[in-house]
This record gives sequence, C-alpha cells and structure tokens, in this order.
Amino acid sequence: MNSTSDMVPGKPRFQVLDESASAHCCFVATVLDTSKRLDFRDPDNPRYEVVCECFEYEHAEKIASALNQDHPRGLET
Repeated sequence: MNSTSDMVPGKPRFQVLDESASAHCCFVATVLDTSKRLDFRDPDNPRYEVVCECFEYEHAEKIASALNQDHPRGLET
C-alpha cells in the first residue's frame, strides 16, 4: 500500500492509489489516509493506512473527495 506522494502541505489528506493495496485482482483503486503513516523505514516509499479498496477508480475518487471535505488535512478522525 504505497502512495506516490508523501504528506505534503497542500495535498489532500485522503488520496487514491491506482492499484489494489491488498493485491486482490478485483480491486482497481485504494483510498489512503495520508495522515496515518504506517511505515517509516523507507522515506522514499511511504505506507499509509488503507481506508477502503474499490472496484471502480471513479468510486475511489468520490470517496476520497467526500472524506477530504469532512476531514481536511491535519484533523484526526
């Protein structure tokens, strides 16, 4: 469950990864919470908490967008 972008000011808290974090063949996208980093061993390849995985990329985008409206960067759920 790697994200292509690290927690950077100005980036949305919830981001969509264009693959399945669990490597399950049915999922095409993963919604990540970049405020909850899970692995600090490799700073160039951060791992974040998975919110959900989706069958459709568009659904993941809608979920991330809705979560970003309710939980802006810096606020914990």
